[in-house]
Amino acid sequence: MQTNMRGLDMITTQEWTKDQLDTVLDIAFDMKKKRALGIPHPYLRDKTLAMLFFFSSTRTRGSFEAGMAQLGGHAAFVESRTTQIAHGDTAKELGEIYGRYFDGIAIRHVDWGVGNKYIRYVAEASRAPVLNMQCDLYHHHQALADRELPLREELGLPPFRRLALLTIQDTDEAEAARLAARVAQALALLLGLGEDYDVRGPWPAPLYRVRDRYRFQVVVRGPRSATLGPRIRHCLERNGLSRGAARRKIFVAVDPASVLGATR
Repeated sequence: MQTNMRGLDMITTQEWTKDQLDTVLDIAFDMKKKRALGIPHPYLRDKTLAMLFFFSSTRTRGSFEAGMAQLGGHAAFVESRTTQIAHGDTAKELGEIYGRYFDGIAIRHVDWGVGNKYIRYVAEASRAPVLNMQCDLYHHHQALADRELPLREELGLPPFRRLALLTIQDTDEAEAARLAARVAQALALLLGLGEDYDVRGPWPAPLYRVRDRYRFQVVVRGPRSATLGPRIRHCLERNGLSRGAARRKIFVAVDPASVLGATR
């Protein structure tokens, strides 16, 4: 989880790291659960968000206003046609002024060839973070909420489950395959006893042979609360799998980006 994200603009997800997006989805799931259980979560108490719309909206405006209210803050609806923006206020002026008035600025501007550039001009001038509610290129808030979060929940991917990727390698191809099979069997026996764990593999790694080492992979999926790394390493130690010839290596990565694509 990332904890140094205060003040970041959200103009496109391509400018955020996987860890940052995972953090957002993790927090979103937590807030979704609290709302379903009726648990107050006013994380944005006394905070204000300017919502500037160049085009009308139903779902985007409703979701942002409802979200700010549920988080204890206030969303101010601003329409470009009924303000001085229609009479010549520039993106730079808007960023400078609203960046002082508000704790955040959200903009919906979908004119082709204009919208994304306008949002970036506002962000350059604003001291408050700027959110892209939709432009001519991206509509990522809807994509994250309507597609990515439900898809991860359906497939049992982070933040709903924990994943670990084990890469087993050896200079001898047959030994690498046998070791990978022993690792998968040991993990299945240890982690599968009455607990919500799933062990898949082994299978050849996407990069099967690297520098004369043959590589196989095993994926472990566990509960959201699981401490996968320590449990897996304990299992390897207990079964003597982490020791052996110098040519043999086992790497353990918890919630790596590569697993998200590999398990879909």
